[in-house]
Amino acid sequence: MTNRLKISLLISILIVFILGFFVHPEHEPHHFWHKIPFFEGIFGFIGCIVLIIFSKGLGHLFLEREEDYYD
Repeated sequence: MTNRLKISLLISILIVFILGFFVHPEHEPHHFWHKIPFFEGIFGFIGCIVLIIFSKGLGHLFLEREEDYYD
């Protein structure tokens, strides 16, 4: 990834983060967690991390073989 692309990505993330404070949904939140700013983004990020860790664990458990398994 080039430096220009990294800077563009970080600026885009920063703009979206700042806009999150000013843009609010038009409806009332149904649950208390919908009142937490950036809850959906944080929840999605944590969910991705958990999914990656879980799938790596399953891969090591079921797919990984010893070094000389096929010899």
